[in-house]
Amino acid sequence: RLRGSRGDTRKREAQERFWAGHEGTIVPSDLIGKSIIDSLTVVAVTWAKMPVIWFIVVVLITVAICRLPAVKGWFGEKVVSLLLRWFLDKRVYRLVDDVTIPDDEGGTTQIDHVVFSPYGIFVIETKNMGGWIFGSEKDRTWTQKMHGNHSQKFQNPLRQNYKHTKTLAGILGIPHEVMVSIVVLVGKGRFR
Repeated sequence: RLRGSRGDTRKREAQERFWAGHEGTIVPSDLIGKSIIDSLTVVAVTWAKMPVIWFIVVVLITVAICRLPAVKGWFGEKVVSLLLRWFLDKRVYRLVDDVTIPDDEGGTTQIDHVVFSPYGIFVIETKNMGGWIFGSEKDRTWTQKMHGNHSQKFQNPLRQNYKHTKTLAGILGIPHEVMVSIVVLVGKGRFR
């Protein structure tokens, strides 16, 4: 802060320069002087802290987006795809990700991964889930239970992948026995 009579003169001159060119603007007298300098100081300090605030906002938004089921599913599929690409011999196996094919009901079905090899055609369904998973091979739906009492039902991935293998075998015109159905659980989900 500017102090003393010389400082008061500088402050008054700074205020006059600030308001120069704003002729005709009505300014309440309480805004002139100390309150303007205090307001500008608050604005300057706030702007100085903005990078930290924006970083925190970006992190919170990113965490919220990553918790969305669609994003978690996409991430799980990418992890499985990356592992398949790293560990499968490219001379023997051919990987195709995210295959959408027409089904028998007039719609489409989406297959996460198809691996072609001399040993069979591997149709892989990926689920990225946490919590406890309840269900059996024959159940139409399985249940995911998260912390507390939160639970949600989802289509049995074994049945879902059976539809994938049948549809793909029909399109390719090959026996269903050539197909190998695999369901991969990514994440912290555990069967109970």
